[in-house]
Amino acid sequence: MGNIQIGTCYRLTGLPGAGKTTLASACRRRLKSEGRDACVLVADVLREGINRHATDRGQCPGDRGYPESSA
Repeated sequence: MGNIQIGTCYRLTGLPGAGKTTLASACRRRLKSEGRDACVLVADVLREGINRHATDRGQCPGDRGYPESSA
């Protein structure tokens, strides 16, 4: 059996441009340098992929009960 790791998830919140992705990427690099698995999920990128997939299926963001933008 290989090296078993306990999973942990951290959610960084803050204003746009505050450095959340920069901080998360630095944490990921540090964890990787220590031999741990790590990944960064960026909400804007995930949202773009979800919306593109829904649009490909003929849906729009309003079809899922979510507002089209938070602005």
